[in-house]
Amino acid sequence: MAGFEALKLSVPDAVRTIITRNHHLYACLKMKVLNYTAVAQNIQKEVETMVGEPVKLNTIVASITRFSDTLEKDVIAQPLDVLKNARLNLITGVSDITVACSQDQQPKLIKKILELASKTPSVSIHQLPSHIKVIGDTNYLGMMINELNGEGDAQRRDGYASLHVKISPEAEHRMGVAAFIAERLYRIGINVVEGFFSHEDIVLILRESDASRAFEMLRNEINNVSEE
Repeated sequence: MAGFEALKLSVPDAVRTIITRNHHLYACLKMKVLNYTAVAQNIQKEVETMVGEPVKLNTIVASITRFSDTLEKDVIAQPLDVLKNARLNLITGVSDITVACSQDQQPKLIKKILELASKTPSVSIHQLPSHIKVIGDTNYLGMMINELNGEGDAQRRDGYASLHVKISPEAEHRMGVAAFIAERLYRIGINVVEGFFSHEDIVLILRESDASRAFEMLRNEINNVSEE
């Protein structure tokens, strides 16, 4: 998580991010038991925040449909290929600060957070419909929490780790990579607390107690498929 950024995504990327980090929603999508319109209505505000502009409901439904189709064609057909030559980076001692605020309050808060983040290394900023999330090194975020409490209801959580998966150029445009990784972790009892995805980079926030096991499992699978 080098530097800091306010996350903005395309509609398909936002939909994949939201569904993938909710394992139960993801599992229902795989089983084809979801009402896509109902899901789109439920996640519309979050999608709009992540994209940074209004999004039509039909556009979200179409993105959900396309993502559902890829789960059969891509993730199930050749799942391990997406990990070939991927690189891992694990950072422990990670905390997150969640600042509850309305969307009207967010521009002012983002400006304040960016000012504070400029004094701290490895901070990532993510806007969601009802709050802003700041993720970074525990020692540095401790300096930020008092300042943010003056701006809104800021809650800090400690005891996390950041697992960064850098996908190889050959696999970075494959659909469903983040979903596949999240599912592999879920199968060994590890839940992804937060997930932030793009085509080539996946950042997973895990409980620190699960971090080493997650890293070893993914490293072994990357080594196995890369040697084939």
